[in-house]
Amino acid sequence: MSNAIFSNILMASKDAWGAAFCCGTSSVIRFKPLMQIGGFPTDSVTEDYLVTLRLREIGYQTIYLNEQLSLGLAPEGLKEYITQRSRWCLGFVQICRGKTSPVRHDNRLGRVDRVILSGTFLYWSATHAFRLLGLVVPILFLLFGIQAVHASVQDVLSYFLPCVIFQMSIMGWMTQARVMPIMGDVSQLIAAHSVLRAVAAGLFNPSDKNSG
Repeated sequence: MSNAIFSNILMASKDAWGAAFCCGTSSVIRFKPLMQIGGFPTDSVTEDYLVTLRLREIGYQTIYLNEQLSLGLAPEGLKEYITQRSRWCLGFVQICRGKTSPVRHDNRLGRVDRVILSGTFLYWSATHAFRLLGLVVPILFLLFGIQAVHASVQDVLSYFLPCVIFQMSIMGWMTQARVMPIMGDVSQLIAAHSVLRAVAAGLFNPSDKNSG
């Protein structure tokens, strides 16, 4: 997902639900409430998202201004891209393992935030695991004859193809044809191994800030 899609569509949509979050740079935070939560939290390497949630717990709201007021740098190569995604993944999983977890009832997160955090966790974990399975399953079939999916060509055309067409149509409509789902699948596959390592690190060693 390009930064343009994230900024112009995803963040604007989250803001409409009152769930926009601080993205680090080009943000302004009121000093007094920041001190009320003890400054920037260090429980997660994505401290910008976590500070949003901590401020929301004490009644403050993050507002997203959908205007281009500054410029920033994007990853310049594949290695940098994977490192960036792995770090974001690690930070989100650390949040989900901490006291601001969406499954804990002793914090004051709202229902929308809990749903979005849960969905984000599934994106980093299940989506990228599925990409790797897409490589492993054909190999298992060729080597051992293990058939993971039992479907005829007619079944694929009747059930799977309409789903793919509908997904691509909705994505094209929402992003004004600026996103190609196939390229999104490729980018997820490229980063899948490193991202899943970050998921494991966040779940089993959440205090390690260098695992991503």
